[in-house]
Amino acid sequence: MWVGKGGNNSRNKQAKPPKMVAFYIMYKLVLFFKRVQLGYFIYTKKIKRTLKISEQVIKRYPDSVIGYYAKSVALLQSQSFKRAILMFEETICMINKIGNSQDKVLYLSDSYSKMGRAYYELQNYEKAILHYDKSIDIDPDSDWHAYFYRASAKFKKQLYQEALDDFYKVLDFKKYQQETLENIRVVKERMSE
Repeated sequence: MWVGKGGNNSRNKQAKPPKMVAFYIMYKLVLFFKRVQLGYFIYTKKIKRTLKISEQVIKRYPDSVIGYYAKSVALLQSQSFKRAILMFEETICMINKIGNSQDKVLYLSDSYSKMGRAYYELQNYEKAILHYDKSIDIDPDSDWHAYFYRASAKFKKQLYQEALDDFYKVLDFKKYQQETLENIRVVKERMSE
């Protein structure tokens, strides 16, 4: 219960919290709902809507990571790879301002992984591998995509044993089994040539 400046007397027992506390609670609720809404639009690949709402969030809440992250993902989904890379760089700067938290780890790992994907699509396999390495270093157990696409980039660079090691790691995640097994077969074929 909030007690106003006057101490613990009966007149102040029913005092309302200061406007700043109410504003902060409202701010957190709005961000939560924007986060849910942006998450839905990213998931359903509603790119134009995601870009529009992420711009609104960035404008209204410039210190919030979710607007930058959502815009980065939407640009990646729209295949604007160079713009996505630039936006992910801004996103990573914003993420690094966050104190240590699980959100920071997830956003940072995922942002590096998605930057790796953008570089992969631009056929810059060295930078793709570098960004997948960063993603995996931050959170080695969270994202099988980073291992899968790092393996694919290593395959393109003819680093067959390293690609094979990463494809086997993908199997540990129990994801993308068929395609991963097929890729393992192809890598082994190339190694035996």
